[in-house]
Amino acid sequence: MSVEERLSKLEERVSRIEQLLSKIVRESRREAAKKPPYKEIRELLIRKYGETYEKEFICLACYTDKFGWDLLLSPKDALKVDARRVSSVSEVLANEYRVNILRALYEKSRTSKELSDITGLEGGQLYHHLRILIQNRFVVMGKRGEYSITVKGAAALMVLSALAEVLVPPPEEELEKPLSKVKISMENTLEQ
Repeated sequence: MSVEERLSKLEERVSRIEQLLSKIVRESRREAAKKPPYKEIRELLIRKYGETYEKEFICLACYTDKFGWDLLLSPKDALKVDARRVSSVSEVLANEYRVNILRALYEKSRTSKELSDITGLEGGQLYHHLRILIQNRFVVMGKRGEYSITVKGAAALMVLSALAEVLVPPPEEELEKPLSKVKISMENTLEQ
């Protein structure tokens, strides 16, 4: 292949990439325009629910192709919820194996064999965690022995995952990955 042919192919590829990027930017702008700003949300809540939501409110929502749920209440009402109920949600997901089970089930329904392969749990260990998730109605077992996440389970997983992203610093393993890449790059630079 000649140099001119290679350049021509590269120009075609660059052109396709630019078109694709341009399309992605246009679509993301359209999506951003659909989302109302907080001020408009606040005004809608006041019109719909009255002055209770004029100063402060809690609004959580998650809409995906599988699930849809939303929650709206005032902080005053949220603080009235019995502390045992609040702690029970976090207790259920206070175990990384149960979080990993819910994440796997969020993707699709799975058998115990598939869950075992994903989580590394076997036999009684797996069933112990599944039992807790089922008792709390985060998971249900279907007719064919497949486990599925419930809307309640998906909501708890999303809310606590979002809180963890905001409130909990990343573990050292996450921090070390980018640093090790930088360290390697610096070593390579020093060797040259």
